[in-house]
Amino acid sequence: MTNVRPFTYGDAPAVATLYERVMRSRTDDAPPLLAPALVRYFLDHPWADPEIPALVCEGKGGRILGFIGSTVRRMIFDGRPVRLGCSGPLLRSPEPSAGMVGALLQRAYLAGRQDFSVTDGATPDAARLWIGMGGRAVDLPSLDWMKVFRPARFAVEFGFDRLGLTRWKPAASALGTPLDAVARRRLGAGKPDDTVSEELSPDALAAFAEEGTGWARLRPAYDRPFADWLFAEMGALPSRGPLSRRLVRDREGRVLGWHVAFVPPGGIAEVMQVVAKPRMAGAVIDDLFHTMDAAGAAGVRGRLEAPLQAALAERGVLIRRGVPALIHTRSRELLSAIALGEAVLTRLDGEWWLPLHLERYETVPAKGRATASRPALPSASDAAMS
Repeated sequence: MTNVRPFTYGDAPAVATLYERVMRSRTDDAPPLLAPALVRYFLDHPWADPEIPALVCEGKGGRILGFIGSTVRRMIFDGRPVRLGCSGPLLRSPEPSAGMVGALLQRAYLAGRQDFSVTDGATPDAARLWIGMGGRAVDLPSLDWMKVFRPARFAVEFGFDRLGLTRWKPAASALGTPLDAVARRRLGAGKPDDTVSEELSPDALAAFAEEGTGWARLRPAYDRPFADWLFAEMGALPSRGPLSRRLVRDREGRVLGWHVAFVPPGGIAEVMQVVAKPRMAGAVIDDLFHTMDAAGAAGVRGRLEAPLQAALAERGVLIRRGVPALIHTRSRELLSAIALGEAVLTRLDGEWWLPLHLERYETVPAKGRATASRPALPSASDAAMS
């Protein structure tokens, strides 16, 4: 006998233990700040919606056998408000009594009150569940693009973790430094002459959201409280590296777009969002490449999205198969808009950046958030020497 119901504050310790057992150390010893993180991400953020909750599945005696997260986003579609539910993570207890708990939770979530559901971090098993329940993979966002600035370091960062050679990364990177110094003369991204950029503040994200995405049938409806929360949480993740967020203008001060990315020192920068006005994608991407190169990144990668496709192709990026981007909706119009590239729907609007499997969650919280010291982004002059 099982019971699927909304996730509550009182469930957080049990779900933290389940997450630790299934996704992290494989023990029941959850770090002290993992349960508070679950509360912040799924219950206390400004757009948390009781009609689209995270869910738990109870077994006999109220034991938590499964959990599915819910990241709610407010969007505008053809001029009217809609709600996006981004599901994940999906957890099932390894004990035999858990049975089909994962499928029960996924089915219950997809039957919720949201206008559409997405996930951009599905495992192969989760992807099969989605598709079996009427979901669909979206082709372009299921591809990743990559731009290389320092090829030796990029190869080390990209390949050594996959080969289980993490301990050898520092030595291999050092051996590749002379090659990178030569290669960067050709691969490095110079400063654009026709644009300037500044920090993208929460106020600016809220103020320019409509201006920057008004061309799209489906677009995010950012406001100041949500932008404050989002940048504060994303900026306090040691495992992801420093957060870069830049607003790009032309020389007359007109906003062209913006970009948001994590930049781990010496690693591969991960793009969360690139937004550009029509015909301005190239200028915004050039500023992104310069910013990431100047910060010392080995390279940069992101999810391929229709509004950026032509500009990225012109700049010689590499394309590879990524994690499937899945959508589930009962609206053919919504599905069509996303499939045809008439939407602004990025990693910033999903669960990809959530660090539950990466963070230590052992540091003392500051203003309700777990924080840890991180190096600042290096300056362009510092990076020029690397």
